[in-house]
Amino acid sequence: MKKLLVVFTAILVVAFAAPAFATDATWSGEFDFGGITAFDKEEITNGWANAYTDVTLGVDDYNEIVLEFLWQNGGNWGVGYAGLTTDLGMALGLPVGLKMTGGYVNIYSEKYEVTGHATERVDIRSNIGTDPMFFATVDVAPVTIKAGVSFEQNVGAPVQDYAIYAYAPGIADMVDLEVGYFIDNNDDFKGNFIVTAKATDIMDMLGVAAGFRYNAAAGGGVGDEKWFWGLGVKADLMDMLGIGVGVKGQEEDAFQILTVDVNVAVTDEFGVDVGLGLGFGDVMETFGGLEPSVYYTAGAATWRLGYLYRNEDAAANNYMYAAPAATPAPNKSGSGLFLTCGLDF
Repeated sequence: MKKLLVVFTAILVVAFAAPAFATDATWSGEFDFGGITAFDKEEITNGWANAYTDVTLGVDDYNEIVLEFLWQNGGNWGVGYAGLTTDLGMALGLPVGLKMTGGYVNIYSEKYEVTGHATERVDIRSNIGTDPMFFATVDVAPVTIKAGVSFEQNVGAPVQDYAIYAYAPGIADMVDLEVGYFIDNNDDFKGNFIVTAKATDIMDMLGVAAGFRYNAAAGGGVGDEKWFWGLGVKADLMDMLGIGVGVKGQEEDAFQILTVDVNVAVTDEFGVDVGLGLGFGDVMETFGGLEPSVYYTAGAATWRLGYLYRNEDAAANNYMYAAPAATPAPNKSGSGLFLTCGLDF
């Protein structure tokens, strides 16, 4: 409790006292809470809560500090990101953008998806840099390139991870593209090669996202597939109906998962979501799960009530749609009534 109070006090000090020594200070974050139960005393009822606060301190015209404080599922507050970025391109008057970032930071691939399930994502935001890291960002319109190296804090077995990727957002005002190579704990520079793309506002109603990932470090064992692919299509109809369809595959099962999500926006604040997951091959039973829910948005907060049904015979037994992906299963089947709230600020 003392640690929690100390860190929370530090957050307040940074958020409110920062303007005294910084030319520009902003803060944002999110809070998520939920619970799921099967209404059975023989089964386990689970709840979860997560909070994140990002503070950006603009020290001067060329430097800024970004701090991320996080709290997850009853644990103590911790620091998930602490980095200093210097705009060398501006300081040196270079014809291209050049920023250098160092600290307890990380590199993420872009989050290209259009469906509610995000089935088309071939990787859950591949990243390196859970340890001290340095990376550079170069902007040569319309392409942005990031390259970096992280240093594992292990004196006995020092390891460096590397990443480089380029992304071009807003090509022809509708297409986003990314190509990247992420190396993680490999002496021979093997890692994951990723190509992802997203196109929106096609005929003012369609969105499409696709991705491909090749794991050069895969050893060929069970669960160690070499390649993955995903495709998603989202159609917005009549200003109130949205339908998303996503498919995913991998080396062992080229056609592995099919998901469907339907959203009916009854009003600007109230709506209904329905998600359905189907499996093929060895991943899960043909019927993986179903999740209907209703939601209400009041300002920045969204409350959701729904029921999650997961096929207890499915091999993966991990189907999820609107409920947070980190939701622990309340019982053997993982099914139950859930209530969530989320706030972005």
